[in-house]
Amino acid sequence: MWHKKKRFKKRISDGYNTQKQERAEALKIVLVIVTSIAFLYYISGKYAEYEIRNILEDPAYATGEIMHVRSDAYVVVEFKAAGSVYSFRRRVPREVLSDYVVNDTIAVIYARTDPDNAAFKKGFAQLLHH
Repeated sequence: MWHKKKRFKKRISDGYNTQKQERAEALKIVLVIVTSIAFLYYISGKYAEYEIRNILEDPAYATGEIMHVRSDAYVVVEFKAAGSVYSFRRRVPREVLSDYVVNDTIAVIYARTDPDNAAFKKGFAQLLHH
């Protein structure tokens, strides 16, 4: 009678398999995080493009007042449009942060149909090329 020999796989210690599984799980988590960051970066870029296009479709201009200059390089501006007061904040390069002084006026460009979508007129053209 022919008997098949049972072949046993070489057993590796459980500690090794556990480490291998932990590494695989960690790699999955890292891949999910990296993919999520890339997706959010892509979406934020598309939203910024939408905001710029929205302003360009029907631009309006106003004179705004600098309300706050934050040490983290944000400038807060308030302006009037269509009888209401709007405010927005924009990041500026740290090198020019000192150019922005509270209570100074600044030219603002905004979407006539959506005044919440606003930017500094100075430098707006640079946004078009990013």
